[in-house]
Amino acid sequence: MATYHCAIKIGTSGKTIPHLDYIKREGRYQKDASEHDVITTKSGHMPVFAQEDEREFWSACAAHDVRSYREIEFALPNELSHEEQIKLVEEFIEEVIPHNPYTYAIHEVDSAVHGIKNPHCHLMFSERMINDIVVGMEKHEFFKMHGIDRAGNEYGGSVKDRSWAGRGQTAKYYKVRKALADCINHAYEKNGLSIRVDHRSISDQSADELYQGNIEAVATDRTPQIRVHEHTFRTHATAIKEAIHNEEGSIDTLPFRVQERILHERLRLLDRRVQELTEDYNNSLEPSRQEQFLAIRRIAEATQPFMQTYHTAFSYLKKKMKQVQAYADNLPDMDTEDSIVTKEIAFQQEARAQEEYLLSGANPAMVIADLEITKAEITQQLAAIPLTPVEALQAVVNQEDKEMLARFDRDLRSAKNRIFMATETDTGINIAPYQDHVRDAGAAFKSLYDQYHTPEVVKQAKEMQAADAKRLLYYKPRKLETYEEMVLKQELGYNPFKEIKEQIRSKESLLRFLQRKNRPTKKVASELQQLKATYDLMRPKYVTPTIRDAAMAMKENHAAMFNKLSSRTLRTYEETLMNKASDGAFYKERNRLNYHARKLRDVLRSEAVTKASTDAITYITNYRNDFIADALKHHEAKITKFLASQTQRKERLEAALHKTERLLDAVNQAVSRKAVEEHKETIRRVTDKHAKRKKLVRDKTADAVSRKLEAIKKYKEMSRPLSWYEDKHLNAATGGALNRYKQQLRSKQSLRKYRLSQGWDTSAIDKEIVDVQQSIQAVRNQFMTPAIQAAAKQEYEAALKQRPRINARQERQALHSLSRKRHASRGTRMAARSLASSIGKMFSSSFESKVQEANVRVIGRDDDNEFKKFHY
Repeated sequence: MATYHCAIKIGTSGKTIPHLDYIKREGRYQKDASEHDVITTKSGHMPVFAQEDEREFWSACAAHDVRSYREIEFALPNELSHEEQIKLVEEFIEEVIPHNPYTYAIHEVDSAVHGIKNPHCHLMFSERMINDIVVGMEKHEFFKMHGIDRAGNEYGGSVKDRSWAGRGQTAKYYKVRKALADCINHAYEKNGLSIRVDHRSISDQSADELYQGNIEAVATDRTPQIRVHEHTFRTHATAIKEAIHNEEGSIDTLPFRVQERILHERLRLLDRRVQELTEDYNNSLEPSRQEQFLAIRRIAEATQPFMQTYHTAFSYLKKKMKQVQAYADNLPDMDTEDSIVTKEIAFQQEARAQEEYLLSGANPAMVIADLEITKAEITQQLAAIPLTPVEALQAVVNQEDKEMLARFDRDLRSAKNRIFMATETDTGINIAPYQDHVRDAGAAFKSLYDQYHTPEVVKQAKEMQAADAKRLLYYKPRKLETYEEMVLKQELGYNPFKEIKEQIRSKESLLRFLQRKNRPTKKVASELQQLKATYDLMRPKYVTPTIRDAAMAMKENHAAMFNKLSSRTLRTYEETLMNKASDGAFYKERNRLNYHARKLRDVLRSEAVTKASTDAITYITNYRNDFIADALKHHEAKITKFLASQTQRKERLEAALHKTERLLDAVNQAVSRKAVEEHKETIRRVTDKHAKRKKLVRDKTADAVSRKLEAIKKYKEMSRPLSWYEDKHLNAATGGALNRYKQQLRSKQSLRKYRLSQGWDTSAIDKEIVDVQQSIQAVRNQFMTPAIQAAAKQEYEAALKQRPRINARQERQALHSLSRKRHASRGTRMAARSLASSIGKMFSSSFESKVQEANVRVIGRDDDNEFKKFHY
């Protein structure tokens, strides 16, 4: 299922009437008929005085309100018709501003970057709320200040919706984005499209996909793009459009900012293609209808012994089972040679569906649910009725022709899959190594992410982000007067201008209010003038040249600090902390993953793969169209007869749907809401009881595995070889020199392995490895003394005496039992299996003796972290 970003912009007011003319393309914004891009425009929720002409309302808003309107601008799905887009906009309006006057216009223009249609909506609305009391008011009454007197009676005009401003503005913004995404997704689902939009930011979506392991869905470039200046963009618009789709063309002559935008758009197109390829592969795992039928038959056969055994206590349950059995017996006999994976998926889905069906009780609430399900099924069958000749062709042709049509569809999917084309066609390209590199790098990167992305890291990253935001706000450039007052406060211990400036601001606010209400302002203006004169006389007394120089220096210092600081996302801080915790391994693996992903993309978009895919699609499409045309002509009579029968079936289903709706209305009216609520409460209570029981089992199992892991770790620490203790004492005697040489050796060996994987020459690095090994041996020969050997041997023997004895057979059996524990979490089961396997490697393979001796090969760091990555 493809998921895209939800594009929306929320703005504040400007000049009301010019903006109204702009979105409606009237006045000086009116275009010729050939250039007209307005699909529709509409106003609603208007008071009585403006229902004939919305300009009356917006003109009054501009005269009476400081913020005359707000605007929401958002993109509309290109896959929907104009009528569906209008319906979507109106649903969104009723969801977000159900009581606010509004005017919207839908525009459809060509995208300036990609050249495709770009339908979008401009929605301007007032913060004024419409209700039954104010809707009929005159203009002068509608805009009066609203309030409540001491007696609790309301007076004045309409109320303003204050949720669009102040501290709740950000939360409101995200709520509006989510509402728009829900409306668009509902429209997609209604039209049977698999596309979805997400209201979250690209960075949050990528982090979520990365956490779930969907490496292909992670956007390559998550850096926010700086908008190209309009003049620069218009100058190079043609070159930008051509360069985005022509990756071989040179862009060196274009401005740097334009080059950045082109590269960003190319990466976006490539990411979308990778998502489409991944979605095609995931769709191939969807069970077929034949596999679903086989799953129903398998479950029905397993249910028969249960039905033969239980009778009285499970009469209702048995009745339900008989219904399922009868349905399974009426299914056609068929078999399929499709994937075993999809067969098992179909079986699991059917098992869950039948379990829910069998456990549904015979009470009014469940009757309502059954009727609603029946209504949904009838509606679905109505939507699935074939009404066109091409749709009917599938039902009238023989099995051989059906297989031919299915083969065409499979071949088309394969032709669109560039990975398949590069692998199976004669392109001369071998992508297997590139896929292996991406898979290995993704697994390594996910392992590091799971290991180091802990709640402590998230908490510390949020603290760092908050501290940087506070620091950025502190150093934000201000007026020179502000810095002068800051210097005076440091010198005198107080701000001498604070009181008089507060008085000036109060008078200015009162003056604006009186002007807006058309009241006398002469007295207030005179008092304001006197306060400003007093302030001007005070400034030379306090702001001396020394104070001014200190303020200038502080301003320059703050400006320099502000330029050094930058606002970064939470993800950036988390990655920085994870990279630090992993000693640079996190960035190294991330860069390696991006490098191999870019190489794979370069191969898939090569000219050979593109040509092979295009040629295959063209050939298969033409061949399929010819086949369908011949089949339609050959089966014309059968198709006509089949369509007539489907029309009759549609009429019967519509009658059944009408009957179901009437029954549903009757049950809803007859059943008291109290009974429904009591049933819900019973279900909720039982569900909570089972949930607590499951949680108790899950927690106890996790604790048991954790204790066994700690015991094995302790055994591992006591099982170190004698050489480890000798190196420990030798490193202390050399001041850490031995460990530094070992670290160099590991680093160079890792570099040698990397150079070998790239096919590069390793003679130089081999020589450096030999030199480091000789240095380690020289340190051992020079500093190893009998005293060190004796101390190491004494510590080694003491550890062996303290080491607990472990019955490996019992430990493995206990861990295998925990791995099969019902209700245990997936992470606990995997950790138990991994730990049992590690014990098998840790101890001798022979289990003849009851108590085993440890092998030299002990539990590794990967086994140690298997439990942590699921539970900590």
